[in-house]
Amino acid sequence: MLSALHRTYEASPDEKINTAIEVGFAAASAIIIALLVATALMEDAPPGYDAMVDFYAACESHAFPIIGITDTITWLRFSTMDFFGSTVCCCAFRARLEQNKQKTPWFLALACCCLMQFGGTTLVGLLLGQPASWTTSPTACRSLLLAFWLSVSCPLDLFYRMYQHKIIKSMIAIGAALSTGHAVTSWGADKAISAIHPK
Repeated sequence: MLSALHRTYEASPDEKINTAIEVGFAAASAIIIALLVATALMEDAPPGYDAMVDFYAACESHAFPIIGITDTITWLRFSTMDFFGSTVCCCAFRARLEQNKQKTPWFLALACCCLMQFGGTTLVGLLLGQPASWTTSPTACRSLLLAFWLSVSCPLDLFYRMYQHKIIKSMIAIGAALSTGHAVTSWGADKAISAIHPK
């Protein structure tokens, strides 16, 4: 959060908007972590905890519906939260390459984007001696692959050009912030607490 606040100096309006979103959801994540710790220490859950858990559970299980396709072809389901987070990572990686006028093999770029998107949950799994949650998810890898393809290979570069618009970029940033908050809480702190205090 402090690094995000530090970047507000001499930042462009778009960067200030993204920083405000990051700070807001970082604060929300801190509150949720406090609720998780309080729940682990108390017999009764704090007020509003169940509602917060239900909200994030709904976000986690939500996937883009394609009428007539995803109902019958389940491997075409993509996680909404993972897609937003992956889109931010892939587009940011491409923007940095273009800024530095660099090129990289597609597989190395995909590996870097995967590390940016799933590095935290991978570290949590390693520290707890458990598989990383994204490796057992039926939709996480698909969402990353879809975001990566759209950001680098979409016909007419349409997706990346649309992503540059302030409204679309802000909406995706909000979805990515929700994904980050859920990764810090449910896929991070909650998983660690459950591992230490099995029920």
